[in-house]
Amino acid sequence: MTLTKQVGQRIREFRTSYGGGAGISQDALAKALSIASNTVSRWETGTYRPTIDDLEKLARFFGKSILDFFPKEEVRTERDEKSLAFCERRSN
Repeated sequence: MTLTKQVGQRIREFRTSYGGGAGISQDALAKALSIASNTVSRWETGTYRPTIDDLEKLARFFGKSILDFFPKEEVRTERDEKSLAFCERRSN
């Protein structure tokens, strides 16, 4: 999945769970952000990529960090690294 589609998926998740789970329509969100109504749909489908300014508006509206719109990086621990090294040694 592309980064644009992942960001769009997060926008949809935040929109549909907004207000304690009741959600908000794409049109209502567009109106709140003063943007064209079809823009939200295009973000959610990955057709359009939101700008950093768009993400800032979305983050403020939903009470989130801009980073919440992006996938989390997998963090490898020292234990993971040792396990991988052990597996590599055993396979040789």
